[in-house]
Amino acid sequence: MALTPKPERFGIRGRRRPLVIAFYVGTNLAALIPVTSGFNSASFYALAGTTYEIAVAGPDGLETNFTLALQGPPAPPTINPTNTVRLSNGGYQVCVSGTTGQSFIVQASADGQNWVTILTDTLLGSSLEFTDTTAEKFTQRYYRVIPLDGEFNTEPFVIASMGMPVPGSFSVSVSGTPGQPFRLQGSTNLLDWVDVTSGVLTNQTLQFMDDATQFGQRFYRGSTQ
Repeated sequence: MALTPKPERFGIRGRRRPLVIAFYVGTNLAALIPVTSGFNSASFYALAGTTYEIAVAGPDGLETNFTLALQGPPAPPTINPTNTVRLSNGGYQVCVSGTTGQSFIVQASADGQNWVTILTDTLLGSSLEFTDTTAEKFTQRYYRVIPLDGEFNTEPFVIASMGMPVPGSFSVSVSGTPGQPFRLQGSTNLLDWVDVTSGVLTNQTLQFMDDATQFGQRFYRGSTQ
């Protein structure tokens, strides 16, 4: 599975002389698909992996100067380790750095595997500091920050049972975007659910063997951590 990066913004602006500008996609010159056009300037969001054809024409058909600009999305917000320190009361002062206007989710963990959301906020400047008071009961604390749009735009999990290679056990496949935290739950009646396993997808698919010898039937579902 290929991960498609966020769209980047292309634009052309004429210099000194008026221009007619148009963007197309396609490989056949006689059957190009128009994307957008404009007089003197035009811009659009370009999809990674797609080839675009650009037409630039002056009013008299002669050559003229123009500017082509590519503006990518800002880097995702990050935890600033320099300004993330343990406080005397046992809590942590955490600093998130990024671009003004970015919305994000901060998650914390005591073991680097099980994560809980402790803050959802938006940067009003280049950084934001807050105190994690829940850290007082832990001897160690890990943090990670997730862009808010990334949390909602990840591909859904796909759960599949691969059969019973061992009597009484189910082989379960969990598929999704690499890097996604997940929680796999099981049920015998589709009403009462219990955690079976959890973690982070390091590859596109995770294979898991569930010992279900005590159940006559077993249902599974996956969710983000």
